[in-house]
Amino acid sequence: MKQIGQHQRRRGIWVPIVAIALSVFLFLVCYEYDNKYNTDTPQPKGGILLLDEKTLEQHPVLFLVNGWEAYNGLLTPGQLHSDPLRSHKSIYIGEYTGFHFGDTNLSPHGSATLVLNIAIPSSRRSYALELPEIYSAYRLYMNGELLCEMGDPSPDSYTARIGNRSVMFTAGDNIEIVLAMSDYSHVYSGLVYPPAFGEPEAVDRLLYTRFGIRVAVSVTALLLSVFYLAVGFYLRWRREPSNTPTLLYGLLCLCFLGYVCYPVIKTLIPGGLWWYTLENFCYCAMLLLAMLVQTRLCGLRGKLAVIFPAIGAAVCVCSLFTPAIAQGGQTAQDSWSAVISVYFILCAVYLTVTSLYGLLRGGVKSYVMLCGALVFDTALVMDRLLPDYEPIYTGWFSEWAGLVLVLCTGILIAQDVLRQYRERRALAENMDSMQRLMETQQAYYPLVLDQAEQARAARHDLRHHLAAVRSLSAEKDFSALDAYFEDLGMVAEPSPVIFCGHPIVNMLLSNFAAQAESGNIRFTAYADIPGTLAFSDPDLFAIIANLLENAMEAVRVLPENGRFIEVGIRQALGSLIITVDNPYSGQVEENNGKLLSGKRQGQPGVGTASVRRIAQRYGGTAAYHWEQTEPGGIFHAVVILPNKREDD
Repeated sequence: MKQIGQHQRRRGIWVPIVAIALSVFLFLVCYEYDNKYNTDTPQPKGGILLLDEKTLEQHPVLFLVNGWEAYNGLLTPGQLHSDPLRSHKSIYIGEYTGFHFGDTNLSPHGSATLVLNIAIPSSRRSYALELPEIYSAYRLYMNGELLCEMGDPSPDSYTARIGNRSVMFTAGDNIEIVLAMSDYSHVYSGLVYPPAFGEPEAVDRLLYTRFGIRVAVSVTALLLSVFYLAVGFYLRWRREPSNTPTLLYGLLCLCFLGYVCYPVIKTLIPGGLWWYTLENFCYCAMLLLAMLVQTRLCGLRGKLAVIFPAIGAAVCVCSLFTPAIAQGGQTAQDSWSAVISVYFILCAVYLTVTSLYGLLRGGVKSYVMLCGALVFDTALVMDRLLPDYEPIYTGWFSEWAGLVLVLCTGILIAQDVLRQYRERRALAENMDSMQRLMETQQAYYPLVLDQAEQARAARHDLRHHLAAVRSLSAEKDFSALDAYFEDLGMVAEPSPVIFCGHPIVNMLLSNFAAQAESGNIRFTAYADIPGTLAFSDPDLFAIIANLLENAMEAVRVLPENGRFIEVGIRQALGSLIITVDNPYSGQVEENNGKLLSGKRQGQPGVGTASVRRIAQRYGGTAAYHWEQTEPGGIFHAVVILPNKREDD
């Protein structure tokens, strides 16, 4: 026990360390190699990006991060050219300031225009420009011409519309990109994410790869959600008692789906602020459901099990009012951002503490849940330490952490569901065994009554026989006495067969022996069962009953001269060994190691599978062999149940 305790303590130390180390490594790899801000590509300077043939060949895709010229107001190329000395600032995409450009005394809402000039080779060719979400309406001018428009950025007729798209155009010598944007309804303003520029094939390949990864993760979340919701509703419909929060986990997967599929939706269906509100709500609700699921799995009770989920529910309700918060000005937006940050920290603390509680109290036997909580903790920390991060292909740190949290929780849910399924199946088999035992007892009871009646009649007749013997003995008529004894032996009833000292097994063998006798089946049985068994009587009854029922069904269809069943039960080498041999006709069929039923075409046999499950439950084995001949063969069933005794 001391060695086991030391092993558990060592694992309790190393598992969190390894989980945190792997998380940090994963996030650092993403930050270094899947980050738009870390790409080793030329960047604009002073509003101009210089590209030649060699640069385009080396870097078919560039992310336009630095050197954008930012002007206040919604401007057209003509207005910019008419006043070349107009005041502007050089901005860095990703450093959110809103349309006040750092002046917090001004409203974050309004209009702004970004300008970037790209010097390219003189030969005209096709180029592509990715336009990520731009908040919340814009017009894109390319070399003075309006190329595309999303929503209506005009202050008088402002209409928000947010979506991901890409444009392809032909140009030579120079490209002037003018992006006129307005926002009066979102928590973000303008161009927040760096756009990608380059050769059309390279840009499309990047976008398709990113889209495919998103779709794969979304489909996985959808399948998990549908499966666990179906299982949860099925258990509710069957009214089966279960402590596993299957429905809650299905909703958790559904909320994770709503969170990660946001870019997919924005690519396929551009829309207004409600899509962002849905994403925000789904992420907050996902964390709330994660807390509820973990509370159930760990068996947590008390105020903490109520307070933290109540806070989560309040935050989820508030997230539905994101449009109102967005229009409330800088103070409202900063306050909401602080509330969300505190909520994430509280969720991280709750998930970690409850995971440790479950492990220490023994409610959870696995470190999987703790690993998921630690990955989420690490994501929050790394998000603060590495703010200049936007994934090129994969996802944000919070999305990685959410995926790991969902999968880790799913593993525990699946283990719990399987455990309860095995327990219910074992209980059902036990109940079936008890039912069959009662039926056997009911069938055996008339035999016992008949034997008791015969014994009572024999005791009644014994007085008369003794009187006759005394009379003949007194008369010394020894010849008549011998004849009387001979006649008395002929009419004596045969003694019932006793197969073994175990009452239930003896009753079962007697019952099948009677069935065999009525069916002209030669039935032989040898049973030597020890007084102490390491398994329950109903399970032993179920094993023998299933084997004998299968044997009876197999031999009944055979000619009378070929019907026999041989049973052997004995203790050897610390195990109880049960063998049943019988002939059969036709062929024995199996599929993936499972015997197929002779009654249900193509379906696994219920009896043989039940025997194997019961044997495995006690660490034993059930093996089936057959000697195929024409037109049948001999079937051998061998069950070994560990039953170690002190005298072995």
